[in-house]
Amino acid sequence: MSDPMRTVLSLLRQDKKIEAIKAFRDAYKTDLRQAIDAVEAIREVYFPTDFIVVSRYDELADYQVCEVKSMEEAMNEAKRFCHTREDVVVANVIARSIVIRAMQEI
Repeated sequence: MSDPMRTVLSLLRQDKKIEAIKAFRDAYKTDLRQAIDAVEAIREVYFPTDFIVVSRYDELADYQVCEVKSMEEAMNEAKRFCHTREDVVVANVIARSIVIRAMQEI
């Protein structure tokens, strides 16, 4: 029998998050919420997102956050959004333990 954690990591490496969640549930006999939370935590530790693109369509709209793995991807997303959205910001992720309750303009 193979190591279930290696299976989960392998699936995440292949960008197969749903399959990783299923594998985690089967191996560790958890409910869906526990498996999702665990796989998300594993993904953040082993495959962290380095950049985010924050944008909104206009001043009345909510901000949307897009996670990407490289500065190049972030800049491509920002360029794509610049034509249709009012605010676009690229940020380097330096902390992962902060919970953002609301975004305010700086």
